[in-house]
Amino acid sequence: MGFAVFIIIIVLAMIAVVVFNSKRQKNTETVTATYAKAHGWTVNTAVPSVPALEKLGYTKRNALIEGTLDGFQFWIYEYVLNGGRNKVYVPNMTIALPVTSPELLVMRNNNLGTLSNAFAAGGYGLQLIQLEGDFNQHLLAYCEAGNQVATLEYLTPNVMAVLEDNFPNGVLFSGQYIAFDIPRLQTSQQLDQVLQSAHLLLSALKERLSVQLNSNSIRSY
Repeated sequence: MGFAVFIIIIVLAMIAVVVFNSKRQKNTETVTATYAKAHGWTVNTAVPSVPALEKLGYTKRNALIEGTLDGFQFWIYEYVLNGGRNKVYVPNMTIALPVTSPELLVMRNNNLGTLSNAFAAGGYGLQLIQLEGDFNQHLLAYCEAGNQVATLEYLTPNVMAVLEDNFPNGVLFSGQYIAFDIPRLQTSQQLDQVLQSAHLLLSALKERLSVQLNSNSIRSY
């Protein structure tokens, strides 16, 4: 009898988790759809392939939101870890850049982000580099071997300060994209905060992007 009761409790607990996750996902879709409509953005569109995420084998779902922030196109969506019955959906924001950036990951020393931990663990062959000033005490930066100079040109003190203060899960630069994990969106206030953090990062990066655009003679968005 005791074992049967135990099995029933386990099954009921599993059902409760499934129901909870389903309700949470529906709420995310409702919040993001309402937010997108209010800003004239679109939903359920295809998400571009970020080279680093593709190399790790992550798959992605259609965008919860596709829009434009400060002239840069962005997508808020979920990528999928694992397969079969143990899939984990991780919310992410990806921003398109008008130039190709170095392959770069920056995260806090105490980072717990899913995406950044995968790269720091050696999944993409990035190497730890030294940062200027005392930022080494707070941030870890990884780049491709031999690309330290180009990487440090992106990591100005202003950019590193924004990363330290606003991106607890780290930020990945890959190809012409910036990608970072975000909280599971349950309120419009969370979306406000995500977009404000992205705005601060883009503002800090604009000087570097402008220099690269001028040197490459590439037209900005």
